[in-house]
Amino acid sequence: MLLDCRMGWAMCSFSVALCFCAFAFIIITSLIQFTSQKIKNYKAPFPLDAEKETIDGNGFPKVKEANLCNRRRFLLNKQMGDIDDDKVKPKRIVFVTVGTTCFDALVKAVDTEKVKETLSSKGYTHLLIQMGRGSYLPTKSDGEDGSLVTDYFSFSSSIADHLRSASLVISHAGSGSIFETLRLGKPLIVVVNEDLMDNHQSELAEELAERKHLFCAHPQTLFQTIAGMDLESLIPYPPGDATPVAKLINKFLGFPDE
Repeated sequence: MLLDCRMGWAMCSFSVALCFCAFAFIIITSLIQFTSQKIKNYKAPFPLDAEKETIDGNGFPKVKEANLCNRRRFLLNKQMGDIDDDKVKPKRIVFVTVGTTCFDALVKAVDTEKVKETLSSKGYTHLLIQMGRGSYLPTKSDGEDGSLVTDYFSFSSSIADHLRSASLVISHAGSGSIFETLRLGKPLIVVVNEDLMDNHQSELAEELAERKHLFCAHPQTLFQTIAGMDLESLIPYPPGDATPVAKLINKFLGFPDE
């Protein structure tokens, strides 16, 4: 009798334990399925490029390290109040350079409201002017009213960094500035200084404009050039192509074009 009671109690305990294990198995399986579904449906909360997200072998989305760094920087700036969701715009700089000369006519032309408004309407956000030895001081702006953020300086030990960061370059017709900008693959508007006695720079700019490597303008036509420019029409300048320079030298020496 005592043995039968012990056997019955053991069987009952075994049945309860078996039921508990089955119940725990069902709960764990459901959690795994729920988590897997969430991972499969996961989308990056702030994709910063146009690439399609892919899933790795563990079911997690692949995100570039650079994107993660950009996202962390963005969120940090947002938490500090430096970024407003409604005002996030990519920084696009227009860099104006006159070299070591005095070219107030170009600086004045760029400093007009209609030129600034046209640049802003084309998506540019900043205007930086290197004014050289000029006496005309352009108007600074912090851009709080939605206009271009505008600043200027006279000289720099090197303008290479400004050229590299620019989305559009407006330059005098100096050959050094022209070829450095073209080498960097930047869209370029060359403005001819009509006050200079030697006009060979004008001929170089016009030759390169005819080949569609850049746009050529004068101070009084700069607004029309900016308003009507189509950057897609520009052709990259081939590195090492000396044809425009050779053609200019031939013209200067009086040799006929071949």
